[in-house]
Amino acid sequence: MFVKLRTRVFGTLTGRLTLTYTVLSGCLFILVILFLYWILLEMVYSRYDDIIHVYASEVKKVYMREGLEATDRMLKQDDDVTQTESGFIQLVDMKGNIISTSDISEWQDFRFDAERLSGLKETSPRFATITRGENKPAVRLYLEKISSDIAIVIVAALPDDMEVINYFAEVGLIAAGILLFGGALIGWFVARRAVIGIKEVTRTAMSIEEGKLDARVSTRSQPEEIRQLADTFNKMIERISQLIDEVREVTNVIAHDLRSPLTRIRGNAEVTLRGNASLEDYRVTTEKVIEECDRLEGMINTMLEIAAVGAGIHDGDNQCIDLRQVVEDALDLFEPLADAKKQTLFLSRSENLPSVFGNKAVLQRSIANLLDNAIKYTPESGKIEIILERSVDHIRLVFQDSGIGIPQSDLARVFQPFFRCDRSRHLPGNGLGLSYVETVIKNLGGVINVSCPDTGGTRFEIRLPHSDTA
Repeated sequence: MFVKLRTRVFGTLTGRLTLTYTVLSGCLFILVILFLYWILLEMVYSRYDDIIHVYASEVKKVYMREGLEATDRMLKQDDDVTQTESGFIQLVDMKGNIISTSDISEWQDFRFDAERLSGLKETSPRFATITRGENKPAVRLYLEKISSDIAIVIVAALPDDMEVINYFAEVGLIAAGILLFGGALIGWFVARRAVIGIKEVTRTAMSIEEGKLDARVSTRSQPEEIRQLADTFNKMIERISQLIDEVREVTNVIAHDLRSPLTRIRGNAEVTLRGNASLEDYRVTTEKVIEECDRLEGMINTMLEIAAVGAGIHDGDNQCIDLRQVVEDALDLFEPLADAKKQTLFLSRSENLPSVFGNKAVLQRSIANLLDNAIKYTPESGKIEIILERSVDHIRLVFQDSGIGIPQSDLARVFQPFFRCDRSRHLPGNGLGLSYVETVIKNLGGVINVSCPDTGGTRFEIRLPHSDTA
């Protein structure tokens, strides 16, 4: 049970934040109390040590000038120096034997440890604090070697200030305990407030897991960090929803595009089988079946190629490509098709174009797709212009035709797989060409945009990083 309680409390972020806040605040408060206690002790010791040092200097001065006997008389007669209740002064040999002493009648129970004299040097007096048990004040011990075999021992009871200091330390420790408890409550409250946004994200994620894809995290009254997390989460869910919608749409289109040729194949076969078909009828039906199979195979191969390019499978064959040469080769290839429709192909290019880095085969196919579309959707005697020029960090390739154009409402969808405008449905195609082109351009680190100028036609603009910046 204790393990479960510990897991429920300290296994949560709230519990851990509370524990961390409590421990840190408690340790900080205790350190402050200890530091203040040490400062006060040092102040008392410093002040008292100065007084003791003055007494020691007077005794040493008499001993050095007048000898041991004069010093002995001083210790026994000078009450200002040797107050019996406050302490006593002694001259001892280096084994701790008393040579001369002031009145110690009030200090009969005090025992001085002679081991403290070991290693004592004339130039290095020592201070120490000695406790005497309950109901007796602590004392300050002073040791100073004044000759080769004699040392001064001064024992002075510490003043009442020490009681105040010790009381301060006790009160401080009690206050530290209270602070730990109060800090835990405050830390728990602050931690719960801090994780409200995280809990909101968790609840939203659980709702999405249940299939509620329209659920979103509220960003009102949230701290900046949680708001950024919520915004990122909402954008991710929005993108996932869009991808799901696109997958559904693509799935529907695929199902339709696959069902249509299969339906035609089945229809042709059924008609041939049910009638009194001749050998020629079987030959014609077989040709239609092969044609539909070729169309299906082409569509499937294009889909596989799009997936391969998007996954970077062809990146191992990347090389520096002369884009000008690729465009000119495509123009030479499609020029007969353009001539058949009396169309004009015009190329405008800059000199000394840098190369681009990528797979030459897929780039050639992309340019061929764009040029084929321009010729296909441009009426007879139309004009197709290709612009190839260099900018600071990329090469700009533009295909501009005077064809049927694309409705503004469809521009955002032309790169979606299987999408075809109503204007183009009567022409051959499967709606995968532009999706393939976009995948290739993105794989090369470039961008492609489509627009329909007011003058008519369609304009595709590609920006590819050249080899100097790729």
